[in-house]
Amino acid sequence: VYWGPVVPAVLLLAGLIWLASGRASALEPGRIDRMVKYVPWARGVLISSRASGFAEVLALLIEHGVPLPEAVALAASATGDPGLMAAGQEIASAIQRGDPLRGTFGPARVVPPVLRWLMGSGQEQAALISALRHAAETYRRRAQNQATMARAVLPTMFLVLIGAVVTLFYGLTLFVPMTALLSNLSGE
Repeated sequence: VYWGPVVPAVLLLAGLIWLASGRASALEPGRIDRMVKYVPWARGVLISSRASGFAEVLALLIEHGVPLPEAVALAASATGDPGLMAAGQEIASAIQRGDPLRGTFGPARVVPPVLRWLMGSGQEQAALISALRHAAETYRRRAQNQATMARAVLPTMFLVLIGAVVTLFYGLTLFVPMTALLSNLSGE
């Protein structure tokens, strides 16, 4: 009877100590990405939403006359993704050096393929802006669809997983002592 509240109290105390230590505020996007990649569908939602934000901000910056290298770096840093920020800086520096835009995407594979193609196609500014806005809307819809799928499927998956773990635990607590009892009774 007395041990029931001990586990939640210990978990609450550990959470409070973690919050007081200041480590809770140190969750940068790289750590969050590593934690999220183990949740089904969450990584896809995160990638699609960041691609949507990148394309929308890039279209807005180009529309307002920001030079393409600076616009790419600013749009990439607006996403909060460390890999995309590094790729954006690399692409911006390659554009400033005068390298052709098609050749700047080798190591920068974190930029989604459609956006790589749009930026490398060398379209005129008005066409690029509308194409980036369309890509942003497409990635936004993809993220919403993935989130809807997760809301529909994940509860059932977790229910089955928790049921399997509880059944396994119950079976082990029932049959392991029983086999030990039968083994002791048989004299082995």
